[in-house]
Amino acid sequence: METLFRANSVATKILSSMPRAVAITTHCIDRVLVSKLVKRRIVKITRYPNTFRIRKMEDEAIVERLTQIRGIGRWTAEMLLIFHLGRPDVLPADDYGVRKGFAITYDRELPSPKELAADGARWKPYRTVASWYLLRVVERATARRVMPLAEEKPS
Repeated sequence: METLFRANSVATKILSSMPRAVAITTHCIDRVLVSKLVKRRIVKITRYPNTFRIRKMEDEAIVERLTQIRGIGRWTAEMLLIFHLGRPDVLPADDYGVRKGFAITYDRELPSPKELAADGARWKPYRTVASWYLLRVVERATARRVMPLAEEKPS
């Protein structure tokens, strides 16, 4: 998950740093260390004729439109909403890390995407921030397994 997250972050940085989506060339993408899958997604999204019109669209309409492109799924569209368009109310319920963070935080079993979406409705209109915190919970839990907190010595 971390590698894909890093690759997607790189892809969104590329998209956000370019003044026009057309400016992203194959040569530019090849110079960046991203997976072939992410390269294909970038090219598909940037070749999409309405790339710049999506900024004015509703979140769900953007997801619906982008998922019509072969190889672009809901998760990719939601990551574009979060990292490229800076939308504050996106809950990537299909993301395993977000689901795992929810399970750890609320001491429950791993929720299905539908369960997470239903429970996550209470975080509206800041579900993107909640997602970020849930991902940090997983990072901290993983870090503690690698390097547990030192136990306090009795005085």
